[in-house]
Amino acid sequence: MRPSPLLDIEYQRVMNSVKLKITNATCLALLTDGWTNVTGGGIISFVITTPEPVFYKSVVPGTNRETTEYIKDQIASVLKEIGPEKLLRICTNNDSAIKGAWVKIKEENEFKHIFAVGCLAHGLNLLLKNLCALPSFDNIISKVRCIVKHVKNTYVVFSTFKDNQFKLYGQSATTLKLPSNTRWAGSVIMMQSLLKNKQSLKETDIAPKLVKVFDKVAQKNLLDEDVFWVNVKRLLSILSPISIGITKSESDKARLSEGHAILSKIVKDIKEGMVTYPLTTTKEEKVNSIIVKRKTFCLYPVHSAANLLDPKYKGIDLNSTEIFDAINTILSINSWLNLDQRPILANLAEYRTCTGLFGLSYIIESAEYCSPDVWWKGLATNEPENYLVCPAHRHLVKEIGRLLVKRTKEVDSESINIDDQIISISSRSETTESDRSDPDANISDDETFSSLINKK
Repeated sequence: MRPSPLLDIEYQRVMNSVKLKITNATCLALLTDGWTNVTGGGIISFVITTPEPVFYKSVVPGTNRETTEYIKDQIASVLKEIGPEKLLRICTNNDSAIKGAWVKIKEENEFKHIFAVGCLAHGLNLLLKNLCALPSFDNIISKVRCIVKHVKNTYVVFSTFKDNQFKLYGQSATTLKLPSNTRWAGSVIMMQSLLKNKQSLKETDIAPKLVKVFDKVAQKNLLDEDVFWVNVKRLLSILSPISIGITKSESDKARLSEGHAILSKIVKDIKEGMVTYPLTTTKEEKVNSIIVKRKTFCLYPVHSAANLLDPKYKGIDLNSTEIFDAINTILSINSWLNLDQRPILANLAEYRTCTGLFGLSYIIESAEYCSPDVWWKGLATNEPENYLVCPAHRHLVKEIGRLLVKRTKEVDSESINIDDQIISISSRSETTESDRSDPDANISDDETFSSLINKK
């Protein structure tokens, strides 16, 4: 029987759509991750953000070892295929071979302008896993896991629990959940499900017909109001902020500028949670060292630049070193584009000190009602006539804002869910008569930026 051409036709249609989006995009980002498929074979996937994410291709290493050099060659190959002059960021996990590839990629002149960053959601998940592995925390988590496993795996106990659950909560009942390898923040989700079912679990625990069936250790913990349940709530107060941060960083509405805000909130909430949790000074120091280690992977200077340029934050979450890094990041891209740094620094100074147009309260307050890219674009469009908006600079920071860190979801459907948001900025300079007569003055931002790239 002759094979159907429908699959080939659909493949070609999708690939044509992908190529068109990449061609039309002003700036691109590359996201890559390695994983194992259902047959046990290794696969390296590449996703391009335009900013809309598009699946570009997968590479099967086969008999090749996934060394630093091999991964670097694969990444470099994709960069050259799509054009490195349009790409500003690579996002990966924290594998040592991949991080080694970052260094080698940056050594090549055509890739020096590209930022290599870690996945924020992935880094937060590692933070959560590291904390859960601490003996003080693991002891509580293990007790919760034993209870959930016993209830779910013992038929008569589970049936009694379901009856009690329906009587107490009706259709709004929450199922008991166990952690899994494909679900991040699994331990937090498990403890939350236990707390939501506290009353139905206690009633199941004391059911007369289960006296000889219910696990004695689980039974003891369920009835321990003074220690077990208190410690579960205290531990959740420490770990839940990380789970919330993971959810925010995976959201379709998440932005790169939120990285520092998310981490700042997590650190603050963890410290507040540790006040009520019985930890020794040594154990608190261990928690703090884990936070510092993971923060180093999660946040880079480009995150600081985005935070500084988001009018919602304006660098409020940054320390002096991070502000310095943010400004240097903006200027490094500016230098790569061969733009005059003086008007850009002047515009940035006005923005940070709330002077000039940025001193109008309603201008700043309006940022609460729209995304940063819309705010900057609208602001630039409505500048007074005696100012000339620098479209190339608006794109300069738009590229920074495109760098949302999201992971490729390794779920059963092997789908990819990545989203990028944009932050842009404009610079102002006095308009001269020659500026008004400049034939390029009415060229669109995209055309101006593209022409700058083509001249390089």
